[in-house]
Amino acid sequence: MKRLIISAVVIFGAAIVIAYNIPKIIVSETDPSTVMYFHGFGLTKGSGIFGLRCYKVIIADQYGFSEISILRDHNYNPFSSFYVNGRLRSRGICWVESMGFYGWPLPNLDRVDWSIYWKPNGDVSGAITNGCGFQMLYSTNGAKLLQAEYVDHERRHVSQWYPSGKLKSYKNYTAGVPSGESTVYYPSGNIMLKEIRGAKSGDKWLWYDEKGERLYDVSKQKELWRVVKQGMRE
Repeated sequence: MKRLIISAVVIFGAAIVIAYNIPKIIVSETDPSTVMYFHGFGLTKGSGIFGLRCYKVIIADQYGFSEISILRDHNYNPFSSFYVNGRLRSRGICWVESMGFYGWPLPNLDRVDWSIYWKPNGDVSGAITNGCGFQMLYSTNGAKLLQAEYVDHERRHVSQWYPSGKLKSYKNYTAGVPSGESTVYYPSGNIMLKEIRGAKSGDKWLWYDEKGERLYDVSKQKELWRVVKQGMRE
C-alpha cells in the first residue's frame, strides 16, 4: 500500500509539472504580429503560481522576426532577430515592460543596452555598447532601412529609407520623445511632413501633397498620418 501511495504521489507530481510546463500560446489582440508563450495553469488572472508566466515573445515583421526571452519584467532581457531566410539579423538585450492587469510582457526592441546588427550577407553593420552606438537595419535584399544613433540608452537621431534607397524620414529625439525638426518624405523624394517641436510659437505639423503644395485638408492629413505611423512600425 505504501508503494502505491508513493507511486500515486510521484505520478500526480509529474502530471502537475507537465501541465505547468505545457506551452500556452496567446496572440496579442492589439497586435497580431506579436505571439506570447506561457507556462502555468491559467486558473487565475495574473502571473501568480496558478496564473500564467510568459517566457518568450515572438514579434514578426515584413523582413523577418524577433524572439525575446523573458527572464525579468521591468528589466533588460536577451533577444535575437532573424531575416526571413533564418540568418541572424541582430542579437542583444532589450528592455521589457509589463502590460495590463495580466502583467503580460511588452518588449521594446528600440531600447537596448547592448546589441550587434548584421547585414543579410553576414557582415556586421552596427553595434550598441552600454546604451551607446548605432542600430542598423536592412531588408533581406540588402537595402538599408534604418540607422539610429543611441546615447545613454536613448535614440537621438533616426533615419529611415524606402527599399528603393530614397530617404523616408529623419527624426530627432530628446529623452525618448521627438524634438526639434523632423521630416517625412514621399517615395518620390518630395516632403510629406515637417514636424517642428519646441518652437516658441508651439509645436507645428506642416503637411504637403505629392506636388509640394501645402496641404490644409484635415481629412487628408489624417490619412497621411496613418501612413506615417505605419511606416514607423515597419
